[in-house]
Amino acid sequence: MKIGQGILKKLIKLRDNRAITGGEFKPYSKYLEPMLYSGGLKRRGVTRSRFEIILSDIESFNLYIKNRFNITDLDGYLQNLQNPKTTRAEMLEVSLDDKAKRVNPFDGLYLASYDNIEVSIDGNITRLNTLNGCLLFVNRNSNLQISKDILVIGVENTENLLFIKKQIDYFSHLKEKKIFVYRNSSMLNWIEEIANNYLHYGDFDFAGISIYKSQILPRVRANRRFFIPSNIKEMLKRGQSDLYYKHFAYKEGILGIDESLDELILLIDDYKKTVRQEFLINFKSS
Repeated sequence: MKIGQGILKKLIKLRDNRAITGGEFKPYSKYLEPMLYSGGLKRRGVTRSRFEIILSDIESFNLYIKNRFNITDLDGYLQNLQNPKTTRAEMLEVSLDDKAKRVNPFDGLYLASYDNIEVSIDGNITRLNTLNGCLLFVNRNSNLQISKDILVIGVENTENLLFIKKQIDYFSHLKEKKIFVYRNSSMLNWIEEIANNYLHYGDFDFAGISIYKSQILPRVRANRRFFIPSNIKEMLKRGQSDLYYKHFAYKEGILGIDESLDELILLIDDYKKTVRQEFLINFKSS
């Protein structure tokens, strides 16, 4: 049986203080009667309407928690529930239930580079030079470090990341070595910790610019900008109209970020078309 953080905190307080008021335990009253019967607890009246719950037998209490909730360490279990980086292995140290917390082993950073750059993962040095169709995955519990002179490029679409070598020409004018990182929660947390310059490679539509404004700008401390290909006009001519109308409501909130983005917004308005990021993988100028 799974229980939430609220009842866990009350059980810990009851265990530590050996007593808790009935009023504090009222939201969790469904747990009380079974524990009064076999969980080492007793009810003690204070007034006609008030009572306390007393822990009278710690061994029975611990055994009940273990048998009923599969929890062997209340404090550790609560701490692991509160920690988003808890692994399944760590949950098994405090619980008999390997599904006590849903953990996705593929939460983490997805990386690619064609510059053969050096990265450190938990202090171990490796080189990153991914092949087409490949990327490097770094689990969220690992510590990724890169040189401060490497340009971080955030990528919205996994297909673009997998086939980044097909898009080299778009970034050939950039002198820095580059690492491409898929935008997810792990990536957003990571860019808050580093001091690298940042380039956002997203969809060329109002929603894509809105993501840059709301999720990237508040996190990046160094220089940051939105990637706009030099041939964006040609791309927009061959773009799609569906997302222009679907995402039009974002327009008002994204004006004024910087001059280059305002120019892109005007172009999108002129053509009434947008360009999805994956369009650039195989795009050929006419």
